[in-house]
Amino acid sequence: TGDGKLVLEAYYTRNKVQVTINGEKEEKYYGETIDKPADPPADPGYEFDKWVDENGDEVKWPVTVGTEDIVIEPEFKKLPRTVTYKYVGAPSGYDAPAAKIAYIEDPIELPTLPTVEGYTISDWVITDANGDAITDGKVGTTDVTVTATWTLNAYKVTLDLDGGEAAISSIAKNYGETLHADELPDVVKAGYDHLGWTVDGADATFPMTIKGDVILKAKLALHNYSITYAFSGNKPASVDVPAAT
Repeated sequence: TGDGKLVLEAYYTRNKVQVTINGEKEEKYYGETIDKPADPPADPGYEFDKWVDENGDEVKWPVTVGTEDIVIEPEFKKLPRTVTYKYVGAPSGYDAPAAKIAYIEDPIELPTLPTVEGYTISDWVITDANGDAITDGKVGTTDVTVTATWTLNAYKVTLDLDGGEAAISSIAKNYGETLHADELPDVVKAGYDHLGWTVDGADATFPMTIKGDVILKAKLALHNYSITYAFSGNKPASVDVPAAT
């Protein structure tokens, strides 16, 4: 200057840092504040939980820009899904396992099915809330239903007619059903009387509860015929002669 004095002026430029929020990048000046953004949309099966920094710590809003770059990402949590177990056709006293809570991508637990006399039980069938099959064994974006179907075993009552004839030769019954004597046909065989039925060599008794395939054999006996003889001048005499004699 004219008076011989030197004047120095200092100029400062505020530092800029890069701020990345949910993949979107922008520059911010040192000391600026960043307000909390709107919650981002979540994929099916998830919901937004919180914003976290690069260390995984929850962000406290508003954020004041410092000297270091800032990275903030959304963190999502899995939504709980209900896995419901169902028995179809099960007898009284057999209840399906209790429902469970699971999350997307969790393996679906398949409890061991019981073994019950007289029933065939299907493998578990897994479906989502829309009724579509789940084939990878994992929870998806909806609730899950796991179903086992119970079917009464069907059995056959075979009638061994022992060479005779009858209107039917077998009867279909389900496990636990009752076979009554009046359901069985009369057996006709020339020279024989039909006296009933046997099972495993012993006389069958009715009503009979069916618990498996059964073979009933007709109980046939030779018919007795009466032959009367007439003698001239003498009293007639008679004798019983079995058939085929």
